[in-house]
Amino acid sequence: MTTPAGGAAALKATSELLKAARELVGNAAPEGKTNAPAAESQRLDPGGLLSQARQAKHSYQATSRWILAAFAVVGLVLFGSLPFANIGKITGADLWLMGVGLVCAAAGIVLAIWAVSIVAEPLDASLGALEQRLGPAMKVVKDAKKKRGAAGDADGAGEETPPTSWRPRRRAEIQLATMLEGKEKEAHLGPGMASVSALIKELGELEKERLDQATAAARRGEALRAGDAAVSAHLTTLAELRRQADDVGRLDDRSPNKQRLTDDLNRRIQQESEAYAAAAGERAEQARRYAATDSTLAATQTRLDTYLAHREMVLVQSAMMQMRGTFGLARFLMIFGAALTLVGGTLYAYVLPTEGSQDGSAQSAERQPGTAAEITVNKDTDIAAQLPPSCVGRALKALRIDAKVPPPNGPFEVVVIDPVCPGTLSVPKDQGSIVSPATS
Repeated sequence: MTTPAGGAAALKATSELLKAARELVGNAAPEGKTNAPAAESQRLDPGGLLSQARQAKHSYQATSRWILAAFAVVGLVLFGSLPFANIGKITGADLWLMGVGLVCAAAGIVLAIWAVSIVAEPLDASLGALEQRLGPAMKVVKDAKKKRGAAGDADGAGEETPPTSWRPRRRAEIQLATMLEGKEKEAHLGPGMASVSALIKELGELEKERLDQATAAARRGEALRAGDAAVSAHLTTLAELRRQADDVGRLDDRSPNKQRLTDDLNRRIQQESEAYAAAAGERAEQARRYAATDSTLAATQTRLDTYLAHREMVLVQSAMMQMRGTFGLARFLMIFGAALTLVGGTLYAYVLPTEGSQDGSAQSAERQPGTAAEITVNKDTDIAAQLPPSCVGRALKALRIDAKVPPPNGPFEVVVIDPVCPGTLSVPKDQGSIVSPATS
């Protein structure tokens, strides 16, 4: 049987829409490339839903990769500028803070990588998977409708403000469930369909009915071909008998067998004509009888095409919602990961000493005039002869006069602040020693 033009066009459109949806939820084509002319895409997707979904997927993936690259640059700048060689100088509570900082930073980087990987995950591409995913969201939506009904809306279909959730994926699923459970659900699921389960069941029944009708149509085709063969055989036989009758008619009338042969051929022609008429009538009756069943097959095919188109519409809407929820989750993970990395890097930088910080501070302290020092004047030296015996051979508290750090064995000039022998003192080389700053 031949499908009517409208049914064939719908079937072709459904097939191409299925191919486009499969491309959307599977391996995406390279950005900027299309598989069909613009006019054909507009005919298959008049609302632009497929093209928007495909563009959204490319944008989500490109954005996530860009954010991960920025994340890597920030991490490199943050940790690459810190001297890891100074970790050994950290002790006590700072060591614990450094560990916490590194763990936080590593967790942030892992979250960023995870966020990018979930954006690249394949999407659900079947009604069964969609029904399973939407189970909890459908329950939330139905409970909300019951609450609206209990609040005074008899059918629960008043102002349909969808419930919400703090989880991005669940929030997107609730939005899709609200759309499939709302006033316009038949526009999405198809005429008479109240849920995704009903659409799955209707498609299964229609496909089984279509298969049974197609099988029966194939048998009918065989019967019609057999009838055509029988009619053709009768025609061939009848033509042969008439040819023989013409040959007998050309015999001499005085031939003793002419009349007998003529009567026999006329009788056989009459029988064959009746058989031909019966076969042709049976063939015509079969054609009339099968025409009604063929119209039923065409109607079934049209219904099947209609619900297949709605199936693809629901799957594309599901893909859009899944991408929206997945990218929302990825965005949350990236923000949280960035915060963790920032906190971790700040803690690490806070406790990590910079290169030469301790030596540098000590050296700057040593180079300041007035720095506390301890001096010792050696016995039996020229400078010792000028001092009281109580100031020689023991440590004296003093303040350095020179900004430059003096050699440990002199020479140096200090202001002695020890109460035993206060005053300014200049000690030549090898006649005393100095420790600056003073040891406590």
